[in-house]
Amino acid sequence: MNTTIMSEGFHSMAPTESRVNVSYLRFMLREQYRSIMWKLEGVVQIILCIVVVFSATVLGFGTLGFQNVHNIRDLLTDGEFDQGPKHANLYYKKNFLHVDDPKSFFEWLSADEAFGEVWNGPGDKGEFRFDNLVVRGQMRVSQLRVKAVSCAYARGKPCYPPWSEENKDITPYT
Repeated sequence: MNTTIMSEGFHSMAPTESRVNVSYLRFMLREQYRSIMWKLEGVVQIILCIVVVFSATVLGFGTLGFQNVHNIRDLLTDGEFDQGPKHANLYYKKNFLHVDDPKSFFEWLSADEAFGEVWNGPGDKGEFRFDNLVVRGQMRVSQLRVKAVSCAYARGKPCYPPWSEENKDITPYT
């Protein structure tokens, strides 16, 4: 009789333990599934934000605009333009940091490798492409100057108003 009770007790205990374990396993699987879904949703949202920002920049400005601005900035600050033969070495190269007077500025603008390569890349000189327009010839640079005006908080320095027809300065350089 003892054996029957034990065996009946053993059989009656097994299903409840397995039911508890199965429900606990289901709970744990659900929690892991939720955790994975939260992570997956976060990754999808980050990718979506990157795609939206990339699309807005490419459609808004275009990659060519970024490339042109980048090329101009690099060549103006670091690029060396071939100024032609000099006595010191075969070719005298000058970048924007060497420009310190109007004559050297004009030499820098009229260099052999001036702004044609800035816009179109190496080997393509003498024209500037912008969308479907082609402008040929040397680039013309102008400067807008304004007259100095007095201001209340100048601390010994002149103040300059925004450019307008009334404030423009047309006196020649000295």
